[in-house]
Amino acid sequence: MNTLATDADLAAIRRAFPYSQTRVYLNTAAAGLSWKGQGDAAAAFYEQAKQAGINGRDQWQRVAKAAEQRLRAMLGVGRAGDCYFTNSTTASLNLVADSLPWSRGDEIVLLADEFPSVISAWDRARQQGAVVRHIVTDTESQRTAALCAGITVNTRVVAVSHVHWSTGTAVDLHRISARCREVDALLVVDGIQAMGAIAFDARCADVYCGAVFKWLISGFGLAVLWTSGRASARLRPAWRGYANLAPSASLGYAHVNYPALYVLDATLAWLERVGWAPIHTYLQARMSQLCGGMTALGFSCITPASRAGIASFAVDDAESLKTRLGALGIDVEVRDGRLRVSPWLYTSPTDIDTYLDAVQRTAC
Repeated sequence: MNTLATDADLAAIRRAFPYSQTRVYLNTAAAGLSWKGQGDAAAAFYEQAKQAGINGRDQWQRVAKAAEQRLRAMLGVGRAGDCYFTNSTTASLNLVADSLPWSRGDEIVLLADEFPSVISAWDRARQQGAVVRHIVTDTESQRTAALCAGITVNTRVVAVSHVHWSTGTAVDLHRISARCREVDALLVVDGIQAMGAIAFDARCADVYCGAVFKWLISGFGLAVLWTSGRASARLRPAWRGYANLAPSASLGYAHVNYPALYVLDATLAWLERVGWAPIHTYLQARMSQLCGGMTALGFSCITPASRAGIASFAVDDAESLKTRLGALGIDVEVRDGRLRVSPWLYTSPTDIDTYLDAVQRTAC
């Protein structure tokens, strides 16, 4: 399948997500739906590889390598840098933060309303004398500019979410990267809300990481961590094990979640067959339909045009509206008092119309 040009294409995709037939699921930013092939993919690890004990190692390592190659292609990094698998975005951020050497007065710059894991990962660095600077931004369209303006000659790391977890704003990584290079700072990116939702080139970052259970519709307990050569040269593994005994500079210290990697590899292969470009185009069409419809109903869209798959709206009593929509079979989320809506490939145009009609009847 190369395009989503026909209703038959979309119908075939939606059949792979049985839950999408029962509810209007607009909460991918919390967790994506599973597709029918994932159970068989996880079972294949045990039935085709682990059933042979350690003699199945070559097979599960081949699957892990295949998943890595698919991720490298999606991230746009090719053969550059190092790629690791961890158990979460949070673990990835902490591993990087704890593996960097810190001196008193080193600055870590981030936006004040970042996701908690992006903020808390630097606690140990702060205990070693580093200074964490929280940059306040008043408007969504100025996120990139505010972060760049906060970088100084003392900045050693800039940490940012590629797509904001609450507002859905996508920052300009290339612009932030250029500013980081001016002061020789590393750019560390939480990409969990971007991977699978938009096309990008992660090579502008020094560290790019994210779990796979949202827009990559895979399982929990697995995340990708990519580090550039520039970052790898500075990292000194904080966690060691049999897989990275000193003096190894590798951040990979033990086995990884192979059953989840089987699921991820199968899922990426399925998404590749659909086609990343058609997926991204389709999602933006649903986002335009969603944002245009809400604006027509008189609601303010917090999310600017630089977005991925999250739209945030200012509504009165968002929690009550979420509850009323849920009773009608429509799943959305509330973040920071705003209604957060996140469609994806399994969301049909009719689903968006159903949501808009429900909002008009229950909130207007």
